This record gives sequence, structure tokens and C-alpha cells, in this order.
Amino acid sequence: MSAPFKRTRTLKITEIANEVISAIKKELSSKKDNINESKVEVILMGHGARPFGSYLPTDYRDITIKVGNTRWNGLDDYDVRALGYELNKRLNEFDNVEKEGLFFSYGNFTPDVEDFPTTFRMFGTPCREYKQLSKLMEKKYGITLKVDELYIVNLFGKRGQYNESGKRDYTAFNKNRCEKYINNIKSFGRKKTNASIKNVDDIDTDYSIRYETECYGQRERGIIVTL
Repeated sequence: MSAPFKRTRTLKITEIANEVISAIKKELSSKKDNINESKVEVILMGHGARPFGSYLPTDYRDITIKVGNTRWNGLDDYDVRALGYELNKRLNEFDNVEKEGLFFSYGNFTPDVEDFPTTFRMFGTPCREYKQLSKLMEKKYGITLKVDELYIVNLFGKRGQYNESGKRDYTAFNKNRCEKYINNIKSFGRKKTNASIKNVDDIDTDYSIRYETECYGQRERGIIVTL
């Protein structure tokens, strides 16, 4: 059994949230890539942070939040939950945000803190071909493409349960993939077609379920055109 949290709840969560947002934006502004990322790390600290064995009466745990080289120390799980709430109110200030469930207790099947924003992204200028694809989708199907709308990502799981693994490869910065979609749409000529954006997962889960093994695959979130 792990040690309890040292209850040091701060009344400055809104202030900390503002500081975290500022640190994220500063880190993002220092990068000039097509896809710029900033991570909010949630680090479990203190004594007795182990899954098994006993702990001393003086043992405790607390949490550190880290963005780049900036840290906020001495928080507890209530603070982190409140911080997540404050950060979620400001997601529209970024192009793309990924959330995770945080586990502070051992053996839990559900997160101690749900939907905590951990990865913040700002995108550069999409390639010319993506702009062409966006105009075509808008004109022909009335679909507005966002920069993070289409991507390819690896999949990983076990016993038939799987999810995304690793970074997404966004189509907005991939000339060849954009041209593939454009050519596919134009190949139908004047025929009446419909288009939708869907996930297509290429992964074999039957073997994984039968033998309780790991499973690997790939997901392409792309444009499906049908007559």
C-alpha cells in the first residue's frame, strides 16, 4: 500500500494555471517546426511511492508539475484535478491538445484524474497541397478541414484492446498524401459522390485475443469517397 498524500492544497490554482499556460506558450514560441509540442509532465514525488510494502508514519507523497525547465512543487491530487479543470477552460488558445487519465493509486482500473491536458500543440503553415485539398473538400462536399483533421498513427495493444501509440503524422504537412486524396476525389469525374472523414484501423486483434498477445497496427484518419 502506498503512502498517503501530504495534504498541502494550495489556494493559488488559478494563478498556477496561468503560469503553466504562459510556460507552454513560451516553449511553443521558441520552436519553428511544422508541429510544435509542449508537454505538461505530472510527476509523483515523495516517500512511500511504491506499489507494495508498508510505509513509515512520516512517509508521504506529493506531485510536481513540470513544463520545460519550470516546476511547481508540493501539490496534491486535489490540486492536480483543479489544475486540469482550469487548463481545460483554455484549450481554444492552442491548435491541438491531447488529454490523458492520471493514475496515482496502484492497481486502479479508472484514472484518479480524468482528461488532464498533457500535450499542447501549435502548427505551422500547411503545405500547398493541403490548402488545395481543403478548398476542394469545402467546394465539393461542404466539409471544412482543420490542420489536425487527417493523420496516420501507429496502434498498439494487448488482448484485442488497442489505442494510438507514438506521434501522429499529420497529412497537412505531407505533400504526397494530400495529392493522393486530391487525385482520388477527381478520379470520379462528374459522378455524384459523398465524402466523409473516418478512422481506418489496420490491425489484427483476433490472434491477440486468442493467445493474449500484443497487437500492432496502424490507423489512418482520412477521407473516404463513395458513389
